[in-house]
Amino acid sequence: MFTLKAILMLVFPFYRVMFLPHAYPPDILYSKYQNGTVAHQKLLAYNDQTYVKLRALLTKEKNGWRYDLVTYAPVNLFSSSILKVNCLNKRIVVNYERNHAWTQISKDISCPSP
Repeated sequence: MFTLKAILMLVFPFYRVMFLPHAYPPDILYSKYQNGTVAHQKLLAYNDQTYVKLRALLTKEKNGWRYDLVTYAPVNLFSSSILKVNCLNKRIVVNYERNHAWTQISKDISCPSP
């Protein structure tokens, strides 16, 4: 499957996919990175306003994502065992697990601030 996604990205650089998470974790760890190291961490409960805003944004922006093979250094990282959301300057990179396989997608949008 990964090879197929990579070929699609090379042949169709404007190919876009839909992001429909099958489930959100009950809580998510927020980590703020500075100079490559964790400067601050906070566990966000499901009803935490930042986590609520993040889920709402991902639901609203479900269309227009692209498969992404680039490795990004974490900046504002929301992570769990099944989902990782890296908020960069004006780009969100999402890694999610489905059927024991990880997929990485990205989209040029801003992330909610914690």
